[in-house]
Amino acid sequence: MKRKLLSLGCASAALALLCGCVPLQMADSTLRESNFFESMADAFARKMVEYAENAESVETVELVRRTYTTAETITRVEVEDNNAPIEIRTGTGDKVTVEYGEPEDQSFYTISVRGGTLSVERLERKLGGVRLTGDDTLVITLPEKEYASIEADTDNGSLKVENLSARQMELGSDNGDIETKNVTAQSLSAETDNGTARLTDTTAQYLEAQSDNGEIILERTTADVYDCETDNGSITGTLNGSAEEYSIQVSKKNGSSNLSSRTLAGAKKSIRFQTDNGDIQVEFAG
Repeated sequence: MKRKLLSLGCASAALALLCGCVPLQMADSTLRESNFFESMADAFARKMVEYAENAESVETVELVRRTYTTAETITRVEVEDNNAPIEIRTGTGDKVTVEYGEPEDQSFYTISVRGGTLSVERLERKLGGVRLTGDDTLVITLPEKEYASIEADTDNGSLKVENLSARQMELGSDNGDIETKNVTAQSLSAETDNGTARLTDTTAQYLEAQSDNGEIILERTTADVYDCETDNGSITGTLNGSAEEYSIQVSKKNGSSNLSSRTLAGAKKSIRFQTDNGDIQVEFAG
């Protein structure tokens, strides 16, 4: 088709010259345009061939599930990942288990216990031309007790913590949702750049939730201090307790709020809710 169009364009230009219908300059411009379109078509065809060849060369690798187990006493947990979903929870046993997925012939994680700290870190692996399939969820199961600290961070994955108690809890994800359920902490921080922070049946003295592009959902949460902020999303949910217990600071630019800012004399509890583009709709369970 390209060749036919090119030939037609050239023939038209030549005919116009013979008939004296168009000036020489206009005919020359037509020929240059024909050459331009021919070059573009050739480049597009080469790219399509290259894409097809690359697609055919992608290798599919099936992940296998592996388990790390230790009976050592753990007081702290530190987790860093880049792509896998993370789940941290308590179990019924007295051992720590870490379940994960990786290729049969490669190691994706380094796992260690030093000074009572369980460290799980994803190794940097270049996987060009490889497509991974299978379950890549990182699951950490801990004995039931209160831990000194739980720190978990992932770049491109969700993060879920449930049935867990810790004095300090820091949860972060660049591009994924964060969820806590039946969690107790003195200080709890949940921060995601592009995802929803959902805290359910969660208790903390200080509760911080932040999202750049996502909702913050508080379901039956209990806290002395709430510090919640989202740039593009709403803050919604139900808080345990009464509104009369809190001094409230509400800030919104584009959205509505069912709460109003107020300073309550002698209040030991406080709420700060801020959103740039979203609503604030929070109720109190009483």
